[in-house]
Amino acid sequence: MQRVSLLLVIATGIVACGSPASKQDSKAPAVEPVVISAPVDVPTPAVAAAPKKTGPIPEDQRQLAIVLAQEYGLVTATMIRQDPRILGQLYAPDAVLHVPDSTVTGLPAVVRSWIAFAHNKSLTEFLRISRGHRVVDDSTLVDSGTYQMIFKRTEKDSVTERGEYTTTWRARQDVSKWVILEDAIQPRTAPKKKGAK
Repeated sequence: MQRVSLLLVIATGIVACGSPASKQDSKAPAVEPVVISAPVDVPTPAVAAAPKKTGPIPEDQRQLAIVLAQEYGLVTATMIRQDPRILGQLYAPDAVLHVPDSTVTGLPAVVRSWIAFAHNKSLTEFLRISRGHRVVDDSTLVDSGTYQMIFKRTEKDSVTERGEYTTTWRARQDVSKWVILEDAIQPRTAPKKKGAK
C-alpha cells in the first residue's frame, strides 16, 4: 500500500512537471522559450569625439591668405621704411635669403641684405601674390607665387620687376609671432621701365 502511494505521488509529480503551466499562473516556471520583441530603430548612444587639435596654420584658405598678406605687407613696409628692428622680428635667427646675385644666412645678414636692396633700388612697392602652399608639418608652411616690385627714383622714372618667390614660414598660434625661415626671389625678366614695350 505504501508502495502504491509512493508510485502515485511520483506519477503525479511527473505529470505536474511535464505539463505546460497555465497561462494565467504567473508564478509557474516557464517551460517554453520566451520571445522578446525589440524595436529595430534603437538609437545608438552618441560617443563624444575627441576634440580635434588644430595647429597654428589656419585650415580656412581665406583666413590663411589674409595672414600671409598681412605678414608680407609688414615685410615690405619695414624694407621701404628702412626699419631693421621690426624687419628682424619677421625672420628666424637662422633665416636664409636667396636673391638673384647672392644667398645670405642668419638674421643680421638677411636684414642688412633686404634693407640695402630696398635702399639701392629705391623700392616703393613689393607685392606678393600667393599661387599655392604646402604644409610641411603642423607649424611649417611653404608658400609660393609671383611678385611685383616697383623701383622709383623720380616721379617720372619707375621700373617694374616681376618674378617668382618661395617663402618658408614657421607658424605660431599667435599670428604676430610667425617668422620666415627661408625666402627666395627670382626675377622672370630684366626690369622694365614704365611705358617700355
